[in-house]
Amino acid sequence: SDLPSVVPTIGPTANPSKSPSAEPSTPPSVSISPSDSVEPTSRPTELVSAVPSVPPSEFPSFAPTLVSSNEPTLSPSSSPSTQPPSDMPTSEPTVVGCIECTDEGNSWMRDQNIPCHPDYILIKRKCNRNEVWKREKSCQYTCYITG
Repeated sequence: SDLPSVVPTIGPTANPSKSPSAEPSTPPSVSISPSDSVEPTSRPTELVSAVPSVPPSEFPSFAPTLVSSNEPTLSPSSSPSTQPPSDMPTSEPTVVGCIECTDEGNSWMRDQNIPCHPDYILIKRKCNRNEVWKREKSCQYTCYITG
């Protein structure tokens, strides 16, 4: 007969029916299968896997990923981001080139209204030689340019 059997069989059927049965012969399990399936399912599974289903590609993608990463990229992107800046802090900036310095004399020079000048005798005697001048950064810029 062409009607499906009501009772499940243990072995293969000698005369299979030409039409599919209304119900599966074995209910699907909710546990993870010990072997990988070959065919895709008709709908997404309800169990989420922590392991990616496909290994990552060696080549960059043309579109952004759907899931963001907390890890920084190793190289900068070739085009600017269309996303607003993040609120996450970045590492301290790298100091390149000049550092900001003052060019004020010590308290005695300020009281006497003596400017820091490369030709002034105190500059030649005290710059980079006197520990107090170094610590107080007296005439810092002038001392820098005079050596």
